[in-house]
Order: sequence, then structure tokens, then C-alpha cells
Amino acid sequence: MAVEPIPVFLNGELWWRVAIIPRSGSGLAKIAFVNAETKEVKIFESEEDVRAFLLYGQVGAKVQEISGIVKGIYSYIKDGNTHWIILVGNQTIYLSANELSDELIYKVLILKEGDKVMIKLSEERIVEIEVKEG
Repeated sequence: MAVEPIPVFLNGELWWRVAIIPRSGSGLAKIAFVNAETKEVKIFESEEDVRAFLLYGQVGAKVQEISGIVKGIYSYIKDGNTHWIILVGNQTIYLSANELSDELIYKVLILKEGDKVMIKLSEERIVEIEVKEG
């Protein structure tokens, strides 16, 4: 038995999240995601796999973490799209607004020099920005 689907946007694509419940109605058996355009289906049995899929777009993705102090943030517009260059420690990170969720764009916009951050990348795509205290 499935319940009403919930819309989820991943990397700019609409997916439908569907909870699959046993006929007995007790418990949750699986979570499925269906791509609204391609009809691709991903089925997960664990919350960890669902979380990985939502954060990184896939299960088992290798995540690179870049931590340090923000030394510089530069932005420019190219082809009508905002781009940023962020210097963290001795590393340079290049971002483009068309590849980021609204939440990540907001996090980039409030970053400032001197912030201590951890930036997580999966397949060279930013999936999380955390500003750390202290």
C-alpha cells in the first residue's frame, strides 16, 4: 500500500517521494522516489540511504569535506548566472547559482570573510555548507 506522494526537488528535478506501507498498515516498509520526467524509480529500505540520496543524489557517494577559514568571497555574473569563487584555507571553490538549491545560495550569500566553514562536495558539486562557531 502506498500513501500520497510528496514532491521533492533534487538538483533541479522533480521527484515524488512515496512511502510504501505493509498491507497490515503498521510500520514503514520502504521509501520510493520517482523522477517525474524520466520515470526512474529508486527504492530505499533504510533512512540512511534515503538521507544519502536526498543530500548527495545517490547512495554510496564519496563526500569530500573542505574545512577552514573563509579568506575571500568573490562573485560575478556570466551569461545571466551568478558565480562565486570562495577561498577556504588554501583551497579555491567555484560555484554557480544554477547548480545550487535556494538554501545553498542563501548560505553562500551570508558567508563572510573570517567565517569558519565546512563545505561538503559530492562529485564536485556542493551539497552542504556549515558555518562553525569559534
